[in-house]
Amino acid sequence: MRTAATGSNPTFFLNLLDNDAIISRFSNGGSIPLGIAITRDYLEPRHDSYFAVSLRDGFPPTFQNEIWVDKCDVPYIPLGKVNGLEFPIEITLTSFYGCIAGLPPPHPIPNFVASYSAPSIVTIADGNQIESVKISVTADSLPWAEFDFGYRIGLIIIAEAPKTIPIFSVTELNILTLPPPAIEGSAVEYNNTIDFPSAPGGHFFYSSDAAEQSYIDSGQAGHFQRTGRSFNTGGYVPVCRFYGSQTPGPNSHFFSADQNECSGLKAVQKSPVPIDVPQWNSEGSGFYAVAIVVDASGNRTCLKGTVPVYRAYNNAYAQTGKRNSWDSNHRFSTSHAEIDQMIINYGWSDEGITFCAPA
Repeated sequence: MRTAATGSNPTFFLNLLDNDAIISRFSNGGSIPLGIAITRDYLEPRHDSYFAVSLRDGFPPTFQNEIWVDKCDVPYIPLGKVNGLEFPIEITLTSFYGCIAGLPPPHPIPNFVASYSAPSIVTIADGNQIESVKISVTADSLPWAEFDFGYRIGLIIIAEAPKTIPIFSVTELNILTLPPPAIEGSAVEYNNTIDFPSAPGGHFFYSSDAAEQSYIDSGQAGHFQRTGRSFNTGGYVPVCRFYGSQTPGPNSHFFSADQNECSGLKAVQKSPVPIDVPQWNSEGSGFYAVAIVVDASGNRTCLKGTVPVYRAYNNAYAQTGKRNSWDSNHRFSTSHAEIDQMIINYGWSDEGITFCAPA
């Protein structure tokens, strides 16, 4: 899902898996247990704009006086384009009677409401991470079901309320492996030595946005020049992007797919921006990538179908604690040889694999 910057109207898109029956990817091809039916609404111009799910615990529903009296009303849950002023976004849902064809018998119709949470990062059993939106549905203000949708994957978890036991069991989730990510674009590398003469090796910057690239290429952002280097963008987690300021600084950008780094910087960010104290200011997400998996020994690995992106630091704050005369800056590269050159030629530090990019 893609979201607007904080403070503006959040908008995102969700998708089901490729097939209408929603075959579980998490049980070696097995299907969702009986009693759970998920369908798309083919009456919509885009049939994946909504989805409907029948959660029938103890199918068939109770039959009294020749009337199905419960668990027959099924809400349509929007997927195509969901937006609002801020999270959580709440939508009152329409529903249909799913037990018989034709006109339903007289019966009380539940008031279904869907609440869409802000996108958050979910760590799955094998250590991979994916951005996910949780949809919590209530019926007459009581919990009814929860659905988790992973970025570019689709439906990943269903939990029926009030039991809140995932339909996909822990055992099934343990074998989940994300597929190789799609290539969404390219992060172009820029370098500027003229405007940062005291910084060893100059300052590097990365952009995957075509309009921003055109702006930089025009010279309006200073003497940034393309280096001819780039790496693919795309994956399952957003890469957060921060900028300081020209004064008091740091006059630089910072990128990270490490959610601890991202949340840590956001936690110390003051608003309004101080005019005399340096700080990093969030600019939202720069692009998407794949988070690294760190094992018990601290080894960093990348998902199959991706390549490591290494990060080097210019030691504006040296490991000794000394504050140098230049602002902090990082270089990112899929070539460790380029990182080695920054270390040898300019005294930068190797920070290892920072995230993974589509191969």
